[in-house]
Amino acid sequence: MKKINTAQISIGIVCMITTYIITCQFGSVKVNNASNPEKMRLEELQSRLTLEREKNEDMLARLVEAQKSLESYRNEINSGGKVMKSIVEEFNQARVLAGITEVKGEGLVVTLDDGKELNSSGEKFAIVHDSDIRMVLCELSAAGAEAISINGQRIVATSAVRCVGNTVMINDVKIAPPFEISAIGNGETLEAAINIKGGVADYLKGWGIVITTKKTGNISIPRYSGVVNMKYAQPVIEEASE
Repeated sequence: MKKINTAQISIGIVCMITTYIITCQFGSVKVNNASNPEKMRLEELQSRLTLEREKNEDMLARLVEAQKSLESYRNEINSGGKVMKSIVEEFNQARVLAGITEVKGEGLVVTLDDGKELNSSGEKFAIVHDSDIRMVLCELSAAGAEAISINGQRIVATSAVRCVGNTVMINDVKIAPPFEISAIGNGETLEAAINIKGGVADYLKGWGIVITTKKTGNISIPRYSGVVNMKYAQPVIEEASE
């Protein structure tokens, strides 16, 4: 009986020791498994940091190069480089033609207003219509007007002049009479184009519309305040001839 008890005790001790060893081993494996992801995460972050540093260095190099080029262009302009001056002049001229910059100069101011005569219903007999305004615009443009505005609205290639009820829409802005049309150009030529015998002034006066012209040496025309989105028109790039 004693042998059996001793054997049982021995087996029990061995089982306890084995259980202890297994428990310790399991704990060790658990710690190692927990540390590996952290190590992998750290290596990944270090790799990303290195990559971002390389990107920043590349962007900084590009920025420095761009600043050098800009400074070179400025020096070229300041030193009187003919090529750069020509480019700047063409750019400024394009801005004026596009109507995206304010301009000033001599020219002519044409004023259109409804007639004073009333019909049997007590309404004005002669009312300025969009077609009347467009007629004046065509004459001024044909006479060499370089910039035109109507009641402060700059006329550009996409400007629309149309009647909406008792008002006229210009650049999608409602404008009521009198209509003050300002045009920069040779004042003498512009006035002659409007007041030529049998011309637009005589035609409009015949319908009872009040039209006056005034030459001036100081006209200020604002920039176009709208937005032009070119969806279908694309610039044509000419290939350099060899």
